[in-house]
Amino acid sequence: MKAIGYIRVSSDSQADNFSPQVQEELIKVQFQSMIEEGDIPNYVSLEMITDISVSGSLEFAERPAGRNLLSLDEGDYLFLSDTNRLSRQTRISDPFQIECIEKGINIIVYNMGNITQDISYVDLLMNRVKTGVDEYFARDLKDKCRRGKRKKRGSTYHSSEKEKGFLGGSAAWGYQVVGEKKQSKIVKHKWRDEVLNYIQTEYKSGKTYRSISESVKDKFKHYGPEVNLSYVTVRKLIMSEEQIENFENNLPINNKVVL
Repeated sequence: MKAIGYIRVSSDSQADNFSPQVQEELIKVQFQSMIEEGDIPNYVSLEMITDISVSGSLEFAERPAGRNLLSLDEGDYLFLSDTNRLSRQTRISDPFQIECIEKGINIIVYNMGNITQDISYVDLLMNRVKTGVDEYFARDLKDKCRRGKRKKRGSTYHSSEKEKGFLGGSAAWGYQVVGEKKQSKIVKHKWRDEVLNYIQTEYKSGKTYRSISESVKDKFKHYGPEVNLSYVTVRKLIMSEEQIENFENNLPINNKVVL
């Protein structure tokens, strides 16, 4: 019996957002929890293998570290920080999961547990059909949304100022929607940078996500309830700073207003 923790990042930018170190930490937390609960014998040791700059579209046999997963046997354990570390594409991940079910290999995912015990071979096959349909409609919808965004933001196809505006939905933490319909804009709260700097400082000092969430609520309560955020949001802010910057850079020019 062996236990392998599999880490994968597909690019340098992704490594910044969900680094190998973070993935390893989450895997070790899940492994230790199962050891303490007696789900895994305490004589089993965890071996970490890592694929850096390896796309999830590659077959496992073509991955420098991932090919080792093909040698797992009945009773072995595969630990992941997230199922998408296998692949985001069902043509890659589903056959592998089916093979693990058939061989009796346990796939353990952080905060999800043993997913091979919760899903059957038939479930995967049925889900594969459904997911294939969903992926088709998702791509179609994404394409339509992309065209709509270009139009509303005043792209090279639609440069009219009247067509620019907020694209709808909920604003991210630290932002708010001002105006209505085509006149609406998404703008940054005046307190966002101050609070974000505080969150980063607290995290670097060793504070937990949950304690940071509570301290933000208390320290910045004078800004109102909109400053409050869950520990999950704290984690996303810390791990996705690059994505946050991209979010700001992709806003219409006149939306970068600090109230």
